[in-house]
Amino acid sequence: MDEALTSKSILVAFDLDDTLYKEQDFIQNGYGITLDRFTLNTLQSLKEQGYRIAIITDGEAKVQREKIKALGLDEFADTLDIIISQEIGTEKTDKQNFTYFIDKFPEYKKFYYIGDNTAKDFFWPNKLGWTTICIADDGRNKHKQNFGLQNDYLPDIIVDNIYDILEFIEE
Repeated sequence: MDEALTSKSILVAFDLDDTLYKEQDFIQNGYGITLDRFTLNTLQSLKEQGYRIAIITDGEAKVQREKIKALGLDEFADTLDIIISQEIGTEKTDKQNFTYFIDKFPEYKKFYYIGDNTAKDFFWPNKLGWTTICIADDGRNKHKQNFGLQNDYLPDIIVDNIYDILEFIEE
């Protein structure tokens, strides 16, 4: 990815399943999945504004890579900015998935993580000082959200739609 296009020194990392697309769509359509217009517009806006986009996800590596390809996400995130926990021998909840980016970009002043699963998405980014944003379940998520967990597991911000994250991501 062209470094000139990521000039803000800010990383915006996304979970994949039920964040960038609905996993239910994959179950119904296989690799015929697409990004909805809100997700596509949000990613395009972030890219145009110079934010570095990353993906941190779990699941079977081959399947996740094929989903990323089918969704066209490789247009937004450099291959080295996509962490699939199985590929590096970790679980989604492993600190290493997040410190990778802190170590890779020590000059970056801000890190965001956008996810959906309160049980496993927000603990480590919260502990590491990232701003965490949860996209509220519209009733189609595979894992139900539980906002009664300890604060370490809860996001800093909850939004109804992915495009709402744009108002919270700032320099």
